[in-house]
Amino acid sequence: MQWVPSPSVRSIVLVAFLIGLPVLAVPYVSKNFDAAIYGTAKKSVPDLIVSTMPQRTQEPIQIDGVSPARFDESLIQAEPERARERNEGLDAVVTAPPLFNAPPTFAGRLPARPTEMAGGSPVTPEPLAYVQQVRQRLEELGAQYVVLEELDPGRQYRFSVQMQVSPRQPNIRPFEAVANDPAAAARTVLADVESWRTAALPSQTLQR
Repeated sequence: MQWVPSPSVRSIVLVAFLIGLPVLAVPYVSKNFDAAIYGTAKKSVPDLIVSTMPQRTQEPIQIDGVSPARFDESLIQAEPERARERNEGLDAVVTAPPLFNAPPTFAGRLPARPTEMAGGSPVTPEPLAYVQQVRQRLEELGAQYVVLEELDPGRQYRFSVQMQVSPRQPNIRPFEAVANDPAAAARTVLADVESWRTAALPSQTLQR
């Protein structure tokens, strides 16, 4: 008569097989399982041996007539000696550069002097004051450029001005006069400009 396992035994074996396979996959379990079945294998590679070399202490060599070097001396103490040794050579000749002298002091203001013209010669205050008044009047009339030149030192002067023709027109009309006195030259130019402006008023009124 042949023995047939019962269904309960089959289920137990199947469950044990399903649980045992994942457990055997663990490296530690599989290693112990192989050792239990096949025995422990002999190692073909020897264990790693780490060895350290013994530290050797170097002792100073004693030579007749020579003392061993002393390494515990401070370098700071030897610096003054080195400085003295350097000063004994050519460096001893070199001296510190001389200090610069203090910068000279200048006066706060220059002495006053008469006003100069384009020619470089001074003009007395009276004619120059009148020329300034003429210049201001010409600027009110539309002067763009005013200059007083000295042609012959102390003898001949030229007063020039450039007048704008109209605020709407960028054209410029020059006026100038030459005289022995700068005030006379400025007076002549002012008279010419005022006459020109007066004559131009009717035409400007008609243009508007």
